[in-house]
Amino acid sequence: MGCGPSAPKAPPAPNDAPSDWQDAVSKAFKALDKGGTGAISTAAAKKDDGYSDILVLPDDIKTKQIAASDLPTVEKMDGKAWEARMKENIEKVRWAPVKAFLDAIVSGTAKDESCDQLARTVFTTIDEKWCEPAKTGKVDLPKEFKDIGDNTEAKAATILAGLTEGTAVDVEAWVANVKSKVAPSGWWVVMKELKAVSARLEKVAELDSMM
Repeated sequence: MGCGPSAPKAPPAPNDAPSDWQDAVSKAFKALDKGGTGAISTAAAKKDDGYSDILVLPDDIKTKQIAASDLPTVEKMDGKAWEARMKENIEKVRWAPVKAFLDAIVSGTAKDESCDQLARTVFTTIDEKWCEPAKTGKVDLPKEFKDIGDNTEAKAATILAGLTEGTAVDVEAWVANVKSKVAPSGWWVVMKELKAVSARLEKVAELDSMM
């Protein structure tokens, strides 16, 4: 019998990881890369000064992220770099905490915090607490985003696109505008911007309460 070339062997799994560890790593990466760009942004769980792909996820993931040896803060990380980092983490802390982190990512993205829900919350907060007169049911969002400061209108440029300063809209028009950005821009972009606005509103409310 002739012998053909043998198939290349897969590299050995790191530490105590199972042979299919790369599948779990890839699945989590794809869950984070909702827009299919081939890269994600990351931020160290100890540094909550931005809204990266990781930080948009539910807060309980941050604990698992730290247990899995955390992540570097980089603007773009492709799939190969992500796998290399997870391999390094497995070698540091073993498979169990890394798997818990990967599973939490998949679970967190499956929950898919509703853009609809957060967009409505942002609208209601502005309508009831920042507009004068309040509770009219219509808001000039580009103007209000400017008024709450911290360059919020620039941080929310994607979800504001399509709205005109000087024109007030109701909550349904606002939500429809936000949801229209999910497909072309990516779910994470929309969520990051909504969370940035929400965080700014909370900060302004906190500052007002101290005055």
